[in-house]
Amino acid sequence: MTKNILIFKAEISPKSVSTFIGWVAGQMNSGMNNLDLAISSTGGTVTEGVTMMNCLKALPFPVTAHNIGCVGSIAVPIFAACANRRANPHSWFIFHGSGMAISARQDEALLRVNLKNVEANNRLITKVIAENSNISEDACSKMMEFETSRPSTWAHEKGLVQEIAEFSIPSGSKVFHLTD
Repeated sequence: MTKNILIFKAEISPKSVSTFIGWVAGQMNSGMNNLDLAISSTGGTVTEGVTMMNCLKALPFPVTAHNIGCVGSIAVPIFAACANRRANPHSWFIFHGSGMAISARQDEALLRVNLKNVEANNRLITKVIAENSNISEDACSKMMEFETSRPSTWAHEKGLVQEIAEFSIPSGSKVFHLTD
């Protein structure tokens, strides 16, 4: 069986996730029956990250994710949602709460709505990480209060990573690349 490897080195953005979904659709239409996602992303937009995560979970086969550098922010739940999770020995994970860029004047009511949205995003991220590791929701919430960086060995101890291993591309694999 030919191994399909997608090296995803991009911000989680409307453009990269749309490109990813288009790529997945094209590959599925061509008979793809496996996927190894080699990922290094410091995160991006929560909405797009949830979309990418759910697209990966919808595939009719288990996806293997491999942290090949840094998986941070909304890229952590994307990684966590994959059935098989590996990480290079010198890779790491970054956890932090979500935020919102505000470019216009906002009154108290709008600020409250935005705060509720940020809190909901944080609960979702925490829940996905907790469901796919041995990290409790409380511990995850505490980590996300301030930006926290953790090595792959810590992620392995906590069950976020199932195996520490060097990323390798077997001969004969189909390799694809998605970047910003």
